[in-house]
Amino acid sequence: MLKATRKMAMFFTITAMTSVYSVHAIATSATIISPPQQYNQKLAHTYSNMLEGHLAQNFSIYRSVRILLSNYPEHVNEIVAAAIKKQPQATPGIVNAAMRTEPALTEDTLNVALALQPQQFKRIIKTALATEPAYADQIVLTASRFRPQSTSEILRVALKTEPSMSDAIVRSAASSQPEKLWDFVISAVKQVPSAAEQIFTGITAWFTGDNMDPTIKAEQLKKPQWREVIVSAINAGVKKEDVSELARKVKLSDEELAELYRQQQRKKQPNQS
Repeated sequence: MLKATRKMAMFFTITAMTSVYSVHAIATSATIISPPQQYNQKLAHTYSNMLEGHLAQNFSIYRSVRILLSNYPEHVNEIVAAAIKKQPQATPGIVNAAMRTEPALTEDTLNVALALQPQQFKRIIKTALATEPAYADQIVLTASRFRPQSTSEILRVALKTEPSMSDAIVRSAASSQPEKLWDFVISAVKQVPSAAEQIFTGITAWFTGDNMDPTIKAEQLKKPQWREVIVSAINAGVKKEDVSELARKVKLSDEELAELYRQQQRKKQPNQS
């Protein structure tokens, strides 16, 4: 029995070394990813047979993935792919099982799941965020690489699922498309007004000291765009001192900020005949 186990382990190692392509390598593209055709199909087939054996013993696909991934985390691509092909309708649960077993392999798990089941895109992202909220920034970044044109929708789903991570989520979305920073910020504030203060505090930190994000600069936004961002903050009820701090960082004068407050106040007043 021990000899057979060693042979199987050796087979896994040799087969893994002969892989030509991996899901992870394919998924680094910033375009829509099509299902991977070569991610070591022979090894995935082996895991498919092992899953079949587990299922025959009345193990759930969830438990089976956790067992296999606990023993062979280096084969996350093949294990997740085999499980999804075995029970595609259980993809969100498979993602949950894989991420709970090996949180550090969140990106790899998502790469496989999103590639094989793009029609379950939203469910997969929601599941990933609920399973490992601490990885919200990585989840948003990975999803945005798959569907850059859907980043706003990804952002919406992420913010609704994990509002406590709003600043990190917005930062990740903006890191994938820095030129759309202001769009993402405004969208985030409108969708999760309760997190507005947290979002703007995080944005302010991007432009100060050691917290500066090198991929995002205040200069990338023109003053009219920053005005819209700040108006969103005002309307969302962000504290005046926080709005003032952001205005100062993006070089809006005190008078310009005061005028923005006056404009918003006038809009709230009923029209007088």
